[in-house]
Amino acid sequence: MGGLSFEERDTNGDETTTTEVELGGFALLGDYFPTQSGWRISGGLMFATGEANALVEGDIEVNGTVYPGETLEIAAVFNNEIAPMITTGYDWRFGNGWSFNSEIGAVFIDGITLTATSSNTTAQAEIENDPDYQQAQQDAADVAIAPYLAFGVSYEF
Repeated sequence: MGGLSFEERDTNGDETTTTEVELGGFALLGDYFPTQSGWRISGGLMFATGEANALVEGDIEVNGTVYPGETLEIAAVFNNEIAPMITTGYDWRFGNGWSFNSEIGAVFIDGITLTATSSNTTAQAEIENDPDYQQAQQDAADVAIAPYLAFGVSYEF
């Protein structure tokens, strides 16, 4: 299976942020066709590579205090790397052996772990005690399901 992957670099004043996101993986699914059409229901396991990282370099501000020349690493990863999933989709057959496939569903990731690590121990202590950071960690942990969307073309011979 494919996925979504991108990298972006942004500079704002004395601060440079490099962001990398990789969403994807592969799945083992069983298909059930409840009718004689191309509609199907699938279930199985997703071996997920859901990860987002940001590296912030420069003047880092935490709770109104500026820490010049610092580094802040932010990471978000799915709690379940092997996650149950369920989907529904349709195979539209055309031509001789060809089909267009589409699918939508849910991956049960059991939350996202969010971490922020500073190169400065004083800044790190402020980050850990910041109510906004703690709330962001809780909000990420509460994300139990990730959406799943797939499109493809296949050939049977």
